[in-house]
Amino acid sequence: MSDHISINDKILPAKKALISVQDRGFRFGDGIFETCLIKSGKIYNWQAHKTRLKSGLVAIKINFTEKNLDQSCLRLIHKNKIQNGYLRISISRGIGSIGYLPIKNIQPNIIIETITLKSSPKSSIKLCISKIQKPSLKSLPTNYKLMQGINSTLVKLEAIENDCFDSIILNDKNQICETSSANIFWIKGNILYTPHSDSGCLLGTIREKILQISPLKKKLVKAKISTLLNADEVFITNVAIGVLAVDKIDNFQFKNKKYSNLFSNLLREDIQLYVKKTAN
Repeated sequence: MSDHISINDKILPAKKALISVQDRGFRFGDGIFETCLIKSGKIYNWQAHKTRLKSGLVAIKINFTEKNLDQSCLRLIHKNKIQNGYLRISISRGIGSIGYLPIKNIQPNIIIETITLKSSPKSSIKLCISKIQKPSLKSLPTNYKLMQGINSTLVKLEAIENDCFDSIILNDKNQICETSSANIFWIKGNILYTPHSDSGCLLGTIREKILQISPLKKKLVKAKISTLLNADEVFITNVAIGVLAVDKIDNFQFKNKKYSNLFSNLLREDIQLYVKKTAN
C-alpha cells in the first residue's frame, strides 16, 4: 500500500489520510474509481483512463473538474517512489445527504493511492460460470467502474468457493458480459470476439487496447455461454493481469494458447513503447 495518499490534492501519510463516515462513497458506494498501471514511473494508457473516468462521472451525475488530476497523480507517484505498480483514483460525490439525495452544491472527494506491483498470476487459469447476474444497463451504468462493487465481490467469492480463479458473469438475457474483475475474449476461426458494450460489460482500458492492436479481425457480439464453450481459445484481460489464458471453464478445456501468448506479447510491447514515448 501507499506510504502516502492524496486526498483532495493534499498528500498525507497513509495513517493520517482519513475521510468522514458521512462521505457518500462510504455510505452508498456513490462514486467512480480507476485503476491504472504504473510502468517505469509512467501511467500507462493515461488518456484512456481519463476519458473513461470523465464519462463515468457524467453517467452518475457527479460534477468534477480534473484540471489538477495529472499533477496530483504524478506528484504522489514521485512521493511514494513507485516505478512499477498501480495507481487508484477514487472520486466520491462527497459529504452531505438527505436520505439518498445529495445536498446541493456538494463537493466531490478525490482520493489517490499507489500500490506496489504484485507478482504475476498463473500463466493460465480456470473459470466457472456465475449464478449471479450482471445488473442491467437500465439499472446502472455498468460500463464504468462504479464504487458500489457488491456484484463483483459476490461473484469473486463464488469463484473462490468453487476453487476457480474467477467467474463469468452473464446479463439478464444470459449473454456473456465479463468476469468479476476482467474483460473476456475468445478466438474462433482466427476471429477475435468480445462482448458488445450493450451487454453491460465494463469498457476496460486493456480491452480497448487489445481491440486496437489486434492483428485479427474483431467482432463485438451479444453471445450466449455456448458460444464461448465452443471457442478455440479464451483469455481475460485487465490492468493487473494483462492477458491471461483460460485453461478451463467448468469442465470444458481449452488447450490452445497461441493467441493468448500473441496478445500478451503485443500488450507488453505496447507498454514498453508507451514508456519510451512518454520519456521523451
